Amino acid sequence: MSDANFLIPFLIIGFISFKRETWGQALFLFLFSMALNVYLKSIFQIPLNPSLGKVGYAFPSGHMQTCTALYGWLFWNIRNIIFRFLILIILAGIGFSMIYFGYHNLKDVLAGVGFGFVTIILYHFIANSSIFHKKGYLLGIFMAVMMGLLMVTIHFTSKIPNHLWIGLYIIIG
Repeated sequence: MSDANFLIPFLIIGFISFKRETWGQALFLFLFSMALNVYLKSIFQIPLNPSLGKVGYAFPSGHMQTCTALYGWLFWNIRNIIFRFLILIILAGIGFSMIYFGYHNLKDVLAGVGFGFVTIILYHFIANSSIFHKKGYLLGIFMAVMMGLLMVTIHFTSKIPNHLWIGLYIIIG
């Protein structure tokens, strides 16, 4: 439920079939959260578990942070009780699997949830400000600029992952 092979069709179907504004904003949050996560990892620089044999940073959990931003926004905006229950199960499953398979510890996962929630709250206040509430297209421009600034900052501390470029291009589109 946190893999691109699931998320891309999920977001496309949601955007086409349901309230476009809610699903479009969820996509913005997801993509922005990707850049924020790489930025945070470049600051904290806590390495992944060496037994994984992978190079990278663990804190905060990127899967948990981006999925919390995406699914959390949908939870906040879609009032269907069954859908909300499924979101809670999905988020719990993602967190549990990250710990179970040894990619993260509880601290990494909880930090991902925390930063995901902070992203949602800040986005909510920005989106409802007088400038962006009346002219929704400006919010997309603002998010693209913010993501671009994060990527410039990341460039000075580490290498920009390829998936961030794709995310920036999607937000610009």
